[in-house]
Amino acid sequence: MNNLLLNPGITIFGFTIYYYAIIIVFGMALAIFLMHYLMKKKALNPDDMYTYVLILLPTAILSARLYFYLFPYEGQTSDWSTFFQFRNGGIAIYGGVIGGFLAVLITSLCKKYNTFDITDCIAPGLMLAQAIGRWGNFVNQEAYGNLVTNPSLQWFPYAVFIDSKNAWYQATFFYESAINLIGFAILMILIFKWKGMRRFFATGFYFVWYGFNRLFVESLRSDSLYFEFFGIKTGIKVSQLVSVVLILFGCVLFIIAYRKEIKRAFLKLFGKSAEAVPEDYVTNMRAFPLEWALKRQEKLALAAESADLSENADATVPKSENDYGTDVSDDGEDRTYTYDSGYKDGFGYSSGGEDSSKDDNDNEKND
Repeated sequence: MNNLLLNPGITIFGFTIYYYAIIIVFGMALAIFLMHYLMKKKALNPDDMYTYVLILLPTAILSARLYFYLFPYEGQTSDWSTFFQFRNGGIAIYGGVIGGFLAVLITSLCKKYNTFDITDCIAPGLMLAQAIGRWGNFVNQEAYGNLVTNPSLQWFPYAVFIDSKNAWYQATFFYESAINLIGFAILMILIFKWKGMRRFFATGFYFVWYGFNRLFVESLRSDSLYFEFFGIKTGIKVSQLVSVVLILFGCVLFIIAYRKEIKRAFLKLFGKSAEAVPEDYVTNMRAFPLEWALKRQEKLALAAESADLSENADATVPKSENDYGTDVSDDGEDRTYTYDSGYKDGFGYSSGGEDSSKDDNDNEKND
C-alpha cells in the first residue's frame, strides 16, 4: 500500500493538480447538481442556485481556512503570512459549514427567500460531498486515528498504513465517509418517500447526523484541533465542541418543523381532545391563539347551518391551501385568512400593512 500514493496528483505542463483537489471538486460538483435538482423539486427557481454557489463556495473555503488557523494542531502556532497559500494545505470542514451557512443566510435574506428552504436543498448534497471528500484524506494520508498494533486488525478499512509513520492507524476518514454516505441515503429516501417531510427537516437532519458522526470519529482521531482560551490549553477538541452545538441546533430545527404534532400532543396531555381542536389550528405553521380559533370555528359552523351567515353575509370559508376566506372581527373589521396559515392581519401570520396584501407565495418566500 505504501507504493500506491507515490504520485500525489496529475502534472500538466509542469503544474500539479493534486488528487485531493480533484476529489474535493468532484464532491462539490455533485452537491451543486443535487442542489439544483432539489430546488426545482421544491418549486424554487433553480437558476438562483448559481447566485448561492458563487457566494457560498468562496465564503466556505475562506471560512474553512480561517477555522484551521484559529484552531491549529496541538503544539503548533499559525503563521498568518501563509494564510492564502492554499496549496500547502490546511482547511477544516466545520469552518466551511459555518461560513457557508452564514453566506446562505445573508443571500437568502437579500433575495427574500426562507433560508431553510435553501439549506434543505443544500444539506443532502453537502453530506454526499463530505463522504466523497474524506477520500482526499486517504490520498493525503491524514485524518487517521489511533495506532493499531494488533496484526489481526491491520487491514483496510479498519486501519490504514501511514507511510510517514511506517505503521497502521485507525482509518477514521473511512469511518466518517461511510457514516455520511449512510446518512445521505437515509435522507434522500425520506425526501422522496416520506410524506411527513417539512421545511427545516433536511437541515436539522444534517446537523444532528453529522454532529454525532463527527463527535464519534473525533474521539478516535490523533490529529485533532484543540480549543485554546487566551493561550490556555483546555484539552477540548474543537470539532467535538462544535458538534454538540450543531446537534442541539438540529434538534431545535426538528422541534420547529414538527411543532404542530408537538402542539397536538401537548393539548392531549393537558386534557383537550384532538377532535375539539380545529384542524386549521393544528396544521397551522404560524399558530394563532386556540381560544380565538375555536371561536372562529363555532361562528363559521353556525353560519353554514343557518345559510344566512348572520353577522357576515359575505363570509367565505377557504377550501384549499391557495384559497382565502373572509370573516368579521368582534369590532366589525373585515379580515382575510388562509386555509392553513391563519388570519393575514394578526396572530403570527403577518403584521399587517403592505405585507398583508401580498399573495401567499410572497409570504412563504419572506417567512
